[in-house]
Amino acid sequence: MSNTNSADCQKVGDRCFSSRLYEAAKKFYTIVKNNSKIASCLVHLKQFSAAIEAAKKASTTKTWREVCMSCVAAQEYKLANIAAMNIIVHPDELEGLIKHYESLGVTNEMMSVLEAGVGLERAHIGIFTELAILYAKYKPEKLMEHCKSYMQKLNTTKLLRACQKFMLWK
Repeated sequence: MSNTNSADCQKVGDRCFSSRLYEAAKKFYTIVKNNSKIASCLVHLKQFSAAIEAAKKASTTKTWREVCMSCVAAQEYKLANIAAMNIIVHPDELEGLIKHYESLGVTNEMMSVLEAGVGLERAHIGIFTELAILYAKYKPEKLMEHCKSYMQKLNTTKLLRACQKFMLWK
């Protein structure tokens, strides 16, 4: 494989991947420098640290999401946090990520990610608002302080709707 050849390494890698031959697929994807697919292989091989490194090289939201969700499912929270920080800066991705964490019952981990996220240069209104909503649901004692600190950065309409909805569930 290291010599010049006429093989279509991407196609062969895809076939190996679909056959769940992740180690072989990883080798073919390495030849063509397909870092997104390398990260996918590494996730399936449970090599999460290496998957984070491949995701850094791929630098796509889709890859970060896959690595993050796999790390959360495997309870590799430190690595999941690294991946999540690259996702939460995209407003369209935030709610899906939160739902994933909630579905696995690890809302404290999601709150930790968002707490770190409020200090990011690329922090947006969604991070502040979604953290407030999580506080309202799971840690109401933190909600007032958060609102006082970040009132100008909250979508108060969304927060109020969520709180009203949450109160109806109780």
